[in-house]
Amino acid sequence: MGTPEPPRKGSIFVYLWILFALMAFMVCSFRPEYIMPNSLVTVCLQVLGIFFGSKASKYVCEKRSGSGEVDPGREKLVLDMIADKGQVTRQMVCDELKISRSVAGRLLAGLEARGAIVRKGEGKGIYYVLSPVQPIQS
Repeated sequence: MGTPEPPRKGSIFVYLWILFALMAFMVCSFRPEYIMPNSLVTVCLQVLGIFFGSKASKYVCEKRSGSGEVDPGREKLVLDMIADKGQVTRQMVCDELKISRSVAGRLLAGLEARGAIVRKGEGKGIYYVLSPVQPIQS
């Protein structure tokens, strides 16, 4: 977490494409006998549109799904709820924090993965309790 992803092959391709188009533009600027084809500009703009459109789409999707940073305030509220009530269900977390079932599920799954809470029961009877073993703080 917190480390940037390495560039992917598609991103490297787009960067090379931009460099090629810039070099072609510079050659045409300094050497009037060379004429840059109109289709090169069109294709370059299409590639850039797709590239930045996919970057924007990924950003919006991550923000909407909450897959970025976890809100420690929400986690503390859930842990406090469990401490007060002894156990909670996903629906109780939804109602208390005014969040969707999917966000509550991700929040509870993250706490469970770190060992802060334990899932009990099966099917519709699933509930969560505090872990008897305290997780290591990192």
